[in-house]
Amino acid sequence: MKPHGVLIVLYGDVQSLDVTGPLEVFAGAASSSAPEPEPRAPRPRARC
Repeated sequence: MKPHGVLIVLYGDVQSLDVTGPLEVFAGAASSSAPEPEPRAPRPRARC
């Protein structure tokens, strides 16, 4: 699924919870829906 941008608009008498609540929800949803990176194979090491 293609990610979408979210715009949070602030107005004159806004309270901090009105901004941080939705911001945290969208940030959490974005991080939980992001695919896990594939584990990398260990790099070979040469010893002399």
